[in-house]
Amino acid sequence: MLKDSFFFIQNHEQGVYRIRLNVDHDIFKGHFPENPVTPGVVMIQMLTELMNIHCEKGVRLISVSSCKFSKTLNPFEFPFVNFILKTSAADENVQVSAQVAEEDVLFCKIAAVYK
Repeated sequence: MLKDSFFFIQNHEQGVYRIRLNVDHDIFKGHFPENPVTPGVVMIQMLTELMNIHCEKGVRLISVSSCKFSKTLNPFEFPFVNFILKTSAADENVQVSAQVAEEDVLFCKIAAVYK
């Protein structure tokens, strides 16, 4: 849905996905002109798409137990970010604790369950 149009995976290893944001994407033109912001729901969708790759199968989001946004992600200031995933299996579900960060800047933390 967003992979290869809104964001591009530059590399990944051991649960760390280095991504590049497409600063020319239409989402940024509407959210917001002159001051682009990556919407929180878009970061959650990006996480879901990365979880599909990470789990090597299609997964769907079941619940988000916590989600904290600590800094606005402006793609012109930060065109590259890391999604850092820590997962654990629980029955048929996969729990993930994820951070979206670049060097020492933390944009968001998400704890979610996928099936």
